[in-house]
Amino acid sequence: MTVSDFTLSPSPLSAYINQQDITKNLSVREITMQLLDELVSALKPGMTELEAVDLAKEIFSGHGVSAVWHKSYIYFGINTLLTYRHKYVDTQILREEDIVYFDIAPLIDNIEGDIGRTITFGKNPIFEDLKQASESIFQEAHGFWKANNPTGIALYEHVYALTQKAGYEFILKGPGHLVGAFPHKRWPGGLDTYPYPVEPNLWILEVHIRHPEKPYGAFFEDILG
Repeated sequence: MTVSDFTLSPSPLSAYINQQDITKNLSVREITMQLLDELVSALKPGMTELEAVDLAKEIFSGHGVSAVWHKSYIYFGINTLLTYRHKYVDTQILREEDIVYFDIAPLIDNIEGDIGRTITFGKNPIFEDLKQASESIFQEAHGFWKANNPTGIALYEHVYALTQKAGYEFILKGPGHLVGAFPHKRWPGGLDTYPYPVEPNLWILEVHIRHPEKPYGAFFEDILG
């Protein structure tokens, strides 16, 4: 399928797109970032992953957020290789030198927030390089999207190429999804299967990579806007 085909084949998401309030979507994104910043600041070595998840619930509740559209995923150390597809296991305690990823999704005024970030504790160069690579891959892919108006399929082909070039492996199956008025699922697969140009302010781009030799990963996700 070529770009010219889209003038004859409109996105099947047109009705969903027309229902969205982009201003609200972006406002919820900003609130979600504030919640994440507060959570990151409160995380301390010695905590377990479930204690960190409980902390997220407390912070959300303190800001009047009582619902989520998916539970908070907070993984430490070797568990940063896990995704939402894995059964949650509380096996890691946050160390003084560690790597952590967050994936939080508050539901605010029936609008979905969804932010993912990786942080590091200490000065482990492997952890820091993973963190920086996840951010760089996202930013480069975002720039590619802005410049080229690719399909979701082409965008993720670019993400995979960037990951390989950086010396890492991409590990998330079916990455990328819609975001907006709950429930968001109006496309049967991930953004990586979307054969249309990716509409702005409606899609989440997810980058989850792992070190080729060490049992650690890094995660970064945000809205394409």
